[in-house]
Amino acid sequence: MNDMVSVIVPVFNSEKTIRRCIDSLLKQTYENIEIILVDDGSNDNSLQHCLGYKETSLKKVKVFSKPNGGVSSARNKGINEAKGKYIQFVDADDFVSKNYTELLVKSMHNNQWVLCGYEEITEKKGGDVASLLPNRYSKKDFLESIFHWIYPENFLFTPWNKIYLREIIITNEILFNADYRVGEDAIFNLEYLNKINSIQVINECLYYYDTTNEMSAMKKIKADWYKANFVITKELRHVISEADLTIEKMEKYADYQNHLTILYFTRMLTFQKEGNVVAHCLFLLKLLRGYKEWQITEPGPQKRVVKQLVYLTEAHFYYLALLEVLFLRMGLKIRNKIKGGSS
Repeated sequence: MNDMVSVIVPVFNSEKTIRRCIDSLLKQTYENIEIILVDDGSNDNSLQHCLGYKETSLKKVKVFSKPNGGVSSARNKGINEAKGKYIQFVDADDFVSKNYTELLVKSMHNNQWVLCGYEEITEKKGGDVASLLPNRYSKKDFLESIFHWIYPENFLFTPWNKIYLREIIITNEILFNADYRVGEDAIFNLEYLNKINSIQVINECLYYYDTTNEMSAMKKIKADWYKANFVITKELRHVISEADLTIEKMEKYADYQNHLTILYFTRMLTFQKEGNVVAHCLFLLKLLRGYKEWQITEPGPQKRVVKQLVYLTEAHFYYLALLEVLFLRMGLKIRNKIKGGSS
């Protein structure tokens, strides 16, 4: 167990957290790692911090700098520079336990993908622990047994708390889609999942996900999600089709994906300015019409089920979106009036 691991860290304006992140990687019990820091055009002292570690780390830390292009382009740069058999991703705001890499590498024996638990660090408390039931799965068993729980619990929508085989990524030209700022991680993971057959899940929480950074992209609701959602759905159906899942399983994921779209859309509408609500509602109708047409023309045995699902739930989702926006916006107005009256 001495194969090199490439740990890729995209860095953008992370001067407050980058040293904590790098220190946790340099303390790894697994020694044969290269830490690839990709500065994405930071305008603070992030790059200087990274270069300082490069000078003192005995060549374990490699630093690359590029014009700002987003986290996906930074991760893609790291993939292109990586030399290890395995690849891990760590965000500059976060940090990891000292045996993060070692335990994941051990679990890669006869496996092609390993997932571990993580702890979410919040402003209000120490953290919420998200752990998994340990087991080894084929792709079909993984999708049928726990994917319905992993999918909404954020395990699919991140590249961290995982380890990948670099050969599979390079051979299949799997990269992060830089056209999207939201949902690109799920697309990457689904493309990878479609090319593998064995997954190991371990229940240790080895990754610490820090959500206290106000600049974190995860705190911003972006309309890009709805464009990326079509690609995610396409990749999801591709994985389901390749795994030869039952009609019932496909129905469950199609239904969940629709609910997910509405959830994010209503959250975005709620915090938009008043004048934009009608435009965003029209955008939703346009998206759902396109979603319906795409699903109906999608080949495969799921065609009949998808067609029925869309037509049966279409009106329900329209009303759900509009009603949720109405009530949430009314609540915000009432809250603002109360604040205004008390000031």
